[in-house]
Amino acid sequence: MSEWMRRFVETLRLDYASMTEEERRFVYNLDDFSSPCQIDVFWFQHPDSQYVIVTHFDDRPDLEITVNGPFPTHESVDRLENILDESRWNRPVPTGEPRIVLTGGSGTFRDIIEGCFVGIVNNLRGLPFQKPIEKASYGFKSFLAPKAFVWYLRGDVSRENPSEVALEIVKQARDQAAASKTSQPVPPSEPKTTIQGHGSFIFPPVWIGDEPKPTFREKAMGGWYRLPLKMFDGIYKDRLIVANHDGFLVIAEGDRVKATNLLNEIMAVRLLDGKSVFSFRELEVEPAIIDPQTKEISSFGVPSLSPRWYLMEERWKPPYIPAYGKRDVISIDEFKAWIRRANRITQDSELADSMRSLLEAYTHFADSRYLESFVLAWVVVEKHLYTVWKRFLKDEGLSRERRGKLTNPISWSIDYVIESLSLGKQVSSDEYSKLMSMKSLRNDIIHEGEPVSKQQAEQALQTANQIVTQRIDILEARDT
Repeated sequence: MSEWMRRFVETLRLDYASMTEEERRFVYNLDDFSSPCQIDVFWFQHPDSQYVIVTHFDDRPDLEITVNGPFPTHESVDRLENILDESRWNRPVPTGEPRIVLTGGSGTFRDIIEGCFVGIVNNLRGLPFQKPIEKASYGFKSFLAPKAFVWYLRGDVSRENPSEVALEIVKQARDQAAASKTSQPVPPSEPKTTIQGHGSFIFPPVWIGDEPKPTFREKAMGGWYRLPLKMFDGIYKDRLIVANHDGFLVIAEGDRVKATNLLNEIMAVRLLDGKSVFSFRELEVEPAIIDPQTKEISSFGVPSLSPRWYLMEERWKPPYIPAYGKRDVISIDEFKAWIRRANRITQDSELADSMRSLLEAYTHFADSRYLESFVLAWVVVEKHLYTVWKRFLKDEGLSRERRGKLTNPISWSIDYVIESLSLGKQVSSDEYSKLMSMKSLRNDIIHEGEPVSKQQAEQALQTANQIVTQRIDILEARDT
């Protein structure tokens, strides 16, 4: 193997010297074996799998070739761990392009090699399920750092002719150089228009459409890989909204805050239908792009600090699937009806605000943050009581001046409102006792930092839920 690598590099350099400057431009940096060049081969079997790390360190000899192995695949972790501890990796990271960002560790080239070794072990996990191949082939080539890259090979490259492998690299470069001379210049195309939006995953997670059923092969291989499929596109408050099969939802709103509020209005409707759903935090609603022709989500993201991140991991890392074993399944018709209902009942901006507050209160309650849940639920209750009080005064025929005085929260606090509604028979005696108890707790929280129990938060949440539900029932009954 060592001799093979030497002959390969020497042939490549000899042919490279005979190339024109134009042809050399098409020899990729991932095929750069110019001097000084050091080569580390990591060879595992069976079946054969080889990884070639190439570096260009000025303080190490040219054509310094180290062949590690062949090792049995089952010894890969032990062998690579010992090699990683060798002092030759403890050196600064080369500067230049591509720029490498290191987090944690020693901040040296060793960290880069460690990451490469982890990738090698992950790659080796699939080898027992791969049929041995007769002719070595490239898996892929990848940069590790400036002036450092790795080749992933399947099979035993030492069985191939090193001159032929080198000449193939040169031939491809020459062919591309020749093609570039004969090809007609491509006229500049119009920039592709896109629709800017924001979105994230519905959480707890759902399937929109049918629940996917993995095959035995997919289960046996540790999971399945699913491309996100668009299941719905429609309009919500004059904005395009798109949903994928795995519950990723994007609304065509460029302002993150507005997009978060709009998405939470929709989530609140699901909560009021008796389904568990958490609010979108502004941090979790990331920019997304919608293709205007296909109306598909073409770009998106999820911050790693969000629990929704694991749903992103499901897409790209089959061994993590499923991160959530059981999801609610929402049919396409149910999803359409959900969006239509949200579009209809949130036209009342005050009701939409209360729905969002209720959703936030529920989310905090599910997270055992009872104080925050209680305060947000009380916001819904207090706003409702003032609304009932204003309507009562108007129905009683009071003048605008008197109504203004009796609804000014500075001089007419919520305490007076509850007392007055009780005297006016607008709330029952049971409701009066419950409201006064919650109002007293609210004052103790604000003025004395009183803690809130789960039972107290749950009572406030139920009261707020009843208020919002009743308002929606009245609205929908009026519309029909």
